Amino acid sequence: MNQEPKPNSTLAITSLVLGIVSVLCLGILTGIPAIITGHIARGRARKFPDRYGNAGLGLAGFILGYVSIVETAVILCAMLLPAVGALGSARSTAEAIQCVNNLRQVGLAVQLYAQDNKDEFPRTVTQLAPYLGTSKVLVCPSDPALKAQSRDAKDFSKTSYVVTLEGVSSTNVTQVIARCPVHNNTLTADAAVQRGAR
Repeated sequence: MNQEPKPNSTLAITSLVLGIVSVLCLGILTGIPAIITGHIARGRARKFPDRYGNAGLGLAGFILGYVSIVETAVILCAMLLPAVGALGSARSTAEAIQCVNNLRQVGLAVQLYAQDNKDEFPRTVTQLAPYLGTSKVLVCPSDPALKAQSRDAKDFSKTSYVVTLEGVSSTNVTQVIARCPVHNNTLTADAAVQRGAR
């Protein structure tokens, strides 16, 4: 009496074992093989049920593999969130420092203008153009409106800073001549920059 051979379940069992191991400890390392072997085992069992068996084990294996990948993704996201926050904080600190440097350059340009014009201070920002060289220093890196615009480096008509040059004289060097509305940094007539609190 001939007995029919049992269907081969090796790949389905392998998938299940890999899936269990991936959920318990190894995560993505065994999760991906569990998914691959599970799909193959299930496909074979559905196409050739007389040769391959235990499609359910293959299904369980690839489901566990997917679960382990989702777990790994959640853990990675939880680990990366503080790093993303730190990156945002570092960027805003760098932008605040760049803003201070921009105001220092404006202050230096005002001083150079005054030296060349018998201690007379400029009345407009456009008068500083030869001393600034580029209008990029007039844009605070945290000003989204002006930063997004493509600007000519020689266009001194717009600035992120509130500039008050009218009535400034060499006798009142502590008068504020420019202020950043984003960072609250201030520039006085003596080219000193005070960092503000945001």
